[in-house]
Amino acid sequence: QHRRLKQLLLTDIDNNFKNDFERYCLDVEKYSINYFERNFKFMKTILYHAQQNGYLINSGLSRIKCKTEKTMFVFLNPQELEKIENTTFEDEHLETAKDWLLISCYSAQRISDFMRFDTSMICERQVKGENRYFIEFVQEKTDKQLLLPLDEKIIKILNKRNWNFPRKMSEPRYNEHIKTVCQLVGIDEIVEGTLAVKNEDENIKNRKKNNRRKIKGMYPKYMLVSSHIGRRSFASNNFGRIPTPLLMVATGHSTPNMLMKYIGKIDED
Repeated sequence: QHRRLKQLLLTDIDNNFKNDFERYCLDVEKYSINYFERNFKFMKTILYHAQQNGYLINSGLSRIKCKTEKTMFVFLNPQELEKIENTTFEDEHLETAKDWLLISCYSAQRISDFMRFDTSMICERQVKGENRYFIEFVQEKTDKQLLLPLDEKIIKILNKRNWNFPRKMSEPRYNEHIKTVCQLVGIDEIVEGTLAVKNEDENIKNRKKNNRRKIKGMYPKYMLVSSHIGRRSFASNNFGRIPTPLLMVATGHSTPNMLMKYIGKIDED
């Protein structure tokens, strides 16, 4: 659309196209370099699929590489989780959000999964002569069936709530409330991260409904907290403590490299 091209052939996706598309993503759309790389990778996947089905693609496609930047992310360490756990909020919304935040940090699940948790999914099994609680569910994104051991911190929340999970809340409300929870317990250390802010570029504002762009900078940590922090916290706090294959089962990553990239670790083998 931007180039007003009548057609684009599969063989046109070459190094020149990549450079042109990169300039468009960074200069026109103001996307990050990682977002451009992700989208170009999707295109390559589709092209390889086309090739397997007999279509002709550019012969040099496999040699076209994209630059990326190291992903900035935050996670809640065990001391910060303890601070959250030891604080009780009079506001019912904040107490509910606090409990969901702890559940997400001790279960490693996406909001699309943990917000569906229900006590009917819980079963009891004997492990090494002890009764342990597990939750059985199918992950929405990956369609994987999971039998996840329930951490004692989650059991504590269930007992506090007469063996019930907290009431459900929408993702925008949850994101808003967990920032407040973290701010009130004093998780306000200034850290480097990326924050989604509204883009003031008139062209983007007029053209797009979603004109938010991630801006790298130094922010109070609570501002960078969102629904995904539970998965990153679980993976980061347990890396090297739980065997990597088991950690991958909980987080749903299919290779150790994907897991380590996700938490910003390097392979030290």
